Amino acid sequence: MSSFEYVIGGVAYRVVIKELGSREALVEVNGTDYRVEISSANPGALGPVRPAAVSAAMPVAPKAAAAAPAAGSVVRVQTTPVEDSGPSGRHIHSPLPGLVLEVRVKPGDSFSAGDVLVVIEAMKMENNIVAPHDGRVAEVRVKPHDEIQEGDVLIVVAG
Repeated sequence: MSSFEYVIGGVAYRVVIKELGSREALVEVNGTDYRVEISSANPGALGPVRPAAVSAAMPVAPKAAAAAPAAGSVVRVQTTPVEDSGPSGRHIHSPLPGLVLEVRVKPGDSFSAGDVLVVIEAMKMENNIVAPHDGRVAEVRVKPHDEIQEGDVLIVVAG
């Protein structure tokens, strides 16, 4: 078992990897078990697991002693976007449907790999859409309060 300590948005998380398979893992986050799908292109070479390495979290039956989250509470998740190339540059797509809460970049901004570009709420979870690499924003195609679908273009990266 591997154990990690994270602080995301000022909130501390203790993550224990209980089982690690080639396409999914069983992890414990602050005492609650989750089965997660691994979206890494090379899951066997994950090394240290980062929040961006998981694409979806499905709770496993909680332990009897685990407290349920408070009503209306929000879980924050770091999510890697889908990327492709289009005629106007590289596109960063939403990896999930949801509501845009925040856009943290504007055209002309430079960003580094791991920077949060957009925050999307989906199923009471805030998903930080992080930059997969360094780049510069050519165009932002979403704004706060937009409802988006999986695959929608969020950001066009300057070529």
